[in-house]
Amino acid sequence: MLQSPRHSLWILALMGLSLILLGCAAREPALYTVDRIEGHTAILLPRAQGGDPIAVPYNLLSFAREGDIISVTDDPTCPYALDQAATAKAQTDIATLLARLEKQSESAK
Repeated sequence: MLQSPRHSLWILALMGLSLILLGCAAREPALYTVDRIEGHTAILLPRAQGGDPIAVPYNLLSFAREGDIISVTDDPTCPYALDQAATAKAQTDIATLLARLEKQSESAK
């Protein structure tokens, strides 16, 4: 059964739109932790498993401190942004873990 060229164009357009929408929906911002700052370079550790550390010129992250969590943006003039919620959660989690470890250490004495 032959299809009209017009029908084929509709199918191609729908397939293209589906691929675009799937690509946008599946993409999450990349998150990194500022591990350390060495002179004019910041070393970032990926929050996702399996990624490699990256070195970034510190002038792109002058707003960040060691331990902050940053996300990659699509803005070439400001490629990184501080993720305040993720940073606050990580700080709370660390404080909770340290308190629990101190309590365990005191009870073991």
